[in-house]
Amino acid sequence: MHQAESQTKQAHSSHNQHAGHSVAMFRDKFWLCLALTFPVVFWSSEVQHWLGYRAPTFPGSRLIPAILGTIIFVYGGRVFVQGARHELSGRQPAQAIGQAAIQQGYRVLYRETHSLLDDLAEATLDGIRKEHMEFLQTVPLLIIDDLGMRKLPLTAAEELLEIIMRRYERASTMLTSNRPVEDWGKLLGDAAAVSAMLDRLLHHGHVLKCGPRSWRTKSNLPQQEATG
Repeated sequence: MHQAESQTKQAHSSHNQHAGHSVAMFRDKFWLCLALTFPVVFWSSEVQHWLGYRAPTFPGSRLIPAILGTIIFVYGGRVFVQGARHELSGRQPAQAIGQAAIQQGYRVLYRETHSLLDDLAEATLDGIRKEHMEFLQTVPLLIIDDLGMRKLPLTAAEELLEIIMRRYERASTMLTSNRPVEDWGKLLGDAAAVSAMLDRLLHHGHVLKCGPRSWRTKSNLPQQEATG
């Protein structure tokens, strides 16, 4: 259990480092945005109406909420907009969604498929498979990334099916792959287990398809053509 919690923290930490975030940066943004929020609320016409007071007026005072509110959005929200753009342009929506869930206070476990199965194998050898499975069953959002990117063990289909079955209609699961769903049976070598897994994944689920060309390749094409 402690091992699983450590893995969650490591996933969060690695993502924050990858995005260039720091605690000090967020702290500074928080305090400045909080300070700017007070005049926005004080000069808000709706708040004045609700609380029954009149804020001092002077030339431009009516623009205070709009101007300072825009500053708060640009200064405080820029890092999140940039992060979302980076994740989406890099075809990493799973990490962007995971980060958004964390910011809303949810616990998230992000693991690449081969790492998830390696963790489960290690837990089995250490005699804590039951505890590890209970953790995987209860974490609110489990992100299983890059199915098909690496060769998986022969038991991969059975292990993934067990995880999905335990989480079915209990918690949210996101699974990404660069391979079409039709190939998963051949990829994992167990068509029956994959069929059962997809039956649970797709029930209440949503399928998002990205284009066949990577945004990294697409964004580099003009530069490569120019240098070539």
